[in-house]
Amino acid sequence: MDWTLAISSVLQLAAAMWAGLLLWRMRNWQAAILFLLFSLMALRRLMDLGGASDPARSFGPIPFHEAMQGVVLLISVVSVAAVGFLHFFLLRRVEGEREVRFLATALADSATPTLISDAQSGPGGLVIEFANDAMLALTGFARNEMVGRTMTDVFGLDEERDTPTRVRSAVAGGLPIVTECTTRRKDGTHRWVTCSMSPIRDPSGRALRLLWVKHDITARRNVEEELRKQQERYQRIVETATEGVWLVDAQWRTTYVNARMAEMMLTDAERMAGRPVQDFMFEEDLAAHEEQKQRRERGVREQFDKRFRRADGSTLWTIMSTNPLFDERGAFNGALAMVTDIGQRRTTEINLRSALTKLSFHMDNSPLAVIEWDRDFRVAAWSSGAERIFGWTAEELVGKHPSEWRIIFEEDATKVAGVIDRLTVGAEPRNLCLNRNYTKSGEVIWCQWYNSVLFDPNGRVNSVVSLAQDVTERHRAEERQRLLMLELDHRVKNNLATVLGIAQQSLAVSTSLQDFASAFLGRVEALARAHGLLAKAAWEGVDLHELCQKILESGLVGASPQIRVNGPEVSLSASEGSILALTLHELMTNAVKYGALSCRGGVVNLSWNIEHSGSFPTLRLDWSESGGPAVSRPARAGFGTAFIETGVSYELHGSAVMDYDARGLRCRIVIPVSSKPGFASYTTEPSGAHGATGATA
Repeated sequence: MDWTLAISSVLQLAAAMWAGLLLWRMRNWQAAILFLLFSLMALRRLMDLGGASDPARSFGPIPFHEAMQGVVLLISVVSVAAVGFLHFFLLRRVEGEREVRFLATALADSATPTLISDAQSGPGGLVIEFANDAMLALTGFARNEMVGRTMTDVFGLDEERDTPTRVRSAVAGGLPIVTECTTRRKDGTHRWVTCSMSPIRDPSGRALRLLWVKHDITARRNVEEELRKQQERYQRIVETATEGVWLVDAQWRTTYVNARMAEMMLTDAERMAGRPVQDFMFEEDLAAHEEQKQRRERGVREQFDKRFRRADGSTLWTIMSTNPLFDERGAFNGALAMVTDIGQRRTTEINLRSALTKLSFHMDNSPLAVIEWDRDFRVAAWSSGAERIFGWTAEELVGKHPSEWRIIFEEDATKVAGVIDRLTVGAEPRNLCLNRNYTKSGEVIWCQWYNSVLFDPNGRVNSVVSLAQDVTERHRAEERQRLLMLELDHRVKNNLATVLGIAQQSLAVSTSLQDFASAFLGRVEALARAHGLLAKAAWEGVDLHELCQKILESGLVGASPQIRVNGPEVSLSASEGSILALTLHELMTNAVKYGALSCRGGVVNLSWNIEHSGSFPTLRLDWSESGGPAVSRPARAGFGTAFIETGVSYELHGSAVMDYDARGLRCRIVIPVSSKPGFASYTTEPSGAHGATGATA
């Protein structure tokens, strides 16, 4: 027996049996049976070799050349080695395949949609090898409609167009893929899913399959989409809001401001971001800001006025509505403020407050008591003048009806009750009443009352304003005093009617509250100056020269060389002085605003003279302007023109002629007066500089 052939046969027998057993283990039955047949043939040859002395006999009729024995032996050795290598490789693959089958079995009943595909993408894509029931429910496909088809065929190109790249990246890097995408269902609809892919590897690390897990997140994505749309809508609302929005964190640093807030601060949102709120405040406001911070951190919501320093250093007055913010643990997390610019309102309030302060000052310094009653005729306001006349303070009387304290004299109670009834129902919008009243000390005084009803927009009585004056001395004096009181009564009527007329006419032509306050107070001041001169002369008359000086130096323009006054000494009655005072005030106001006193080179000449051409002397007063802007007749007569023309005619029985000469306004006033001898002239100069100078001509 040739030992070389024997060894070769043994090796072939071993290789064939090894390969057959290996394939049997791999459940490849046909290949395993074939290799086992090869093993029997190799065994037969070996038996033939054992029973024959001729080496060629083992190979049939063809002699086996000795030179081929080495080659056969080498091939046998290589076969055994190859079978050994295949054994190592295939056993590992078998174990990997077994793990894949085990995993597929374990995932079959899982509630998580799962599928398994091959790891190598072919021309048509990754082939699906397994899909559990949850995956079938998610996609709407039957198992036979998924298994064996490529993922591109099942799910579409949009979802899987980058699958090869992702697979290669995952296989090479060893990291799973997690992404959110849409997956196509059988009915053509799409569902949002979280898709994760992990390679299934054999013990050597080679990727055998790809495990795909998909979680349906359509509901979440729909909610997120709705939230995104709501956030966009909210963002648009916030960015286009007419109010400022300011958001700060727990350290009071700016995290967000909208466009309106940045606009109010004269900067942009980027420059405000990250900066503490204190950077936009004045130093004197920091202490109050610290207190406000502490209240926010305690959860207090507030609305208050607050000022900020703009980018250019100017002041921004705002009204802020602040809301503290807290996290889920209840810790302070910042604050949100809605900010409204109230700069214009603040300016209006200041101007209104100033006007009301002036009016209140004049009212409190007036000899008249000013009392406001509500619609139930209870005291709503009680001036200092009322306190001086009656003795009670505002604190003692506000909210009380006249019947609740002793102020009305018993014999006049019926008369006063009738006045009150007519005022409270609006039957008598204005009322003038003379009656006796008690003071706090019990003294009985005579008071002149002027009552005016204020109606609301619906025509209902809103309040009643009463002006009261103590006229007791008029009733206690002798006949001269009685006559003087009659004159006083007439004067009060006229003056109050004049004041009311001034107020009404000023309001009718005024374009704003500030305009009304300025015009009204100026006219009342002119009237008050005339009354001051009359009071100084015990209401027996007022000197025209002194009246002109008071009116023209009333503070409207101050003393000025631009004003020249000439005329004889003339004594005017109370009514004449009041009307001329208001007339001169209107002329002066017009000159300052539009006429000769509105520019440097303008001059006003005021002169008067006494003429004796008729049965009684008349005063001719000429107002002449020059050097100012060109004059033209106005389209409509204002309050001043109407007052001058009608007041002089009606009150003084004289005449007033306005001449709108292009070179300057001219006004000639002619009224009957009594004159005194002498002739005076003076030129006013700036107050506090040289004083007034005069010369007799």
